[in-house]
Amino acid sequence: MSSPGVMPVPEPAKKEFSWKRLFIKAAGFGAGFALMSAILVGVFIWYVNRPKPPKEWDHSSITAEYDYLQVLTKNKHISFGYILVNHTNQDFRIESKDGLIYAIKLKQQNALSTIPSNVDAFTVDFPIIIPAHQRIYLDLEASITYKEASNNELPLEERRKFRKEVEEFLRTKYENVSGFQVMVEPQRLAIDLPGGWNESQK
Repeated sequence: MSSPGVMPVPEPAKKEFSWKRLFIKAAGFGAGFALMSAILVGVFIWYVNRPKPPKEWDHSSITAEYDYLQVLTKNKHISFGYILVNHTNQDFRIESKDGLIYAIKLKQQNALSTIPSNVDAFTVDFPIIIPAHQRIYLDLEASITYKEASNNELPLEERRKFRKEVEEFLRTKYENVSGFQVMVEPQRLAIDLPGGWNESQK
């Protein structure tokens, strides 16, 4: 028998479990997850295949030292002698002129003037092989003609005098040329060839 003045507390109504609502939530979560996954995959694919900036030109792996010049007997072209130095742990090889870009270093403009590929301004013997940590000699024949060829039969002092005359010719006629550069495009390698004929007058 219930106590007088005390009202019975009704039990809270129980909510029925809604499988439909759960399915809708799960479907919504799955769709959002799939969308996010697709976006992440798309971003990853773009990142992997994005345009990459070109590799910077390497000026330090192969360096050059000016030795001396001579005038060739066959055509009276001036040939510049350089010593190429490989500072890396790998052999370096140039098979042909394909992929080579020649340029003239302009003193006044402090700039390079590249030579069109269809102009035979320079000639070298291929292949050029520079072993790791080794020095090799390179003759760079330029299509610059001098009035007479070198005579290696002359005494040493006479040969030196002749070279100084040729260097003076270069300084006078090509006073704005401070050297050359050979660029190996596939490897993005630039070899700076100093204009030692400008220094020998000092």
